[in-house]
Amino acid sequence: MAKLVYLLTIMPLLLLLSEQCEAAATSCRHVGAGGAAAAAGRSSGGPQVEGMFVFGSSLVDNGNNNFLNGSGVRADYLPYGVDFPLGPSGRFSNGRNVIDALGELLRLPGLVPPFADPRTRGRAALHGVNFASGGSGILDHTGQLTVSS
Repeated sequence: MAKLVYLLTIMPLLLLLSEQCEAAATSCRHVGAGGAAAAAGRSSGGPQVEGMFVFGSSLVDNGNNNFLNGSGVRADYLPYGVDFPLGPSGRFSNGRNVIDALGELLRLPGLVPPFADPRTRGRAALHGVNFASGGSGILDHTGQLTVSS
């Protein structure tokens, strides 16, 4: 019952977010040579959002736990990523997560990289970084009950 209540509570928020993201993506595609893009000093048709910084748990983790020593909460093996073009990537899903979809709607140049990946430095972090980590929480003991294999 609690899951149903949660789903019913969050569904309107997800729909609103989806509509806003679609509107943002549409306005990015339809901005002409003048108007808001010129006023903002950007080239026409360019993205209005240049980067995304993500904080969260396994719902939006895109592979940070792959780089954490001793993490018992990982998703870098099958069946995770079975529908993702790069295979198992650390996303706690069979394919893309909501951050990947949002980045596409906002026309970011690529996937938002995980912070813990050693390659996420310098220019790789210009369009955002994902700090999310599966098993994270606000309590001191969150994640301590997982078993490392």
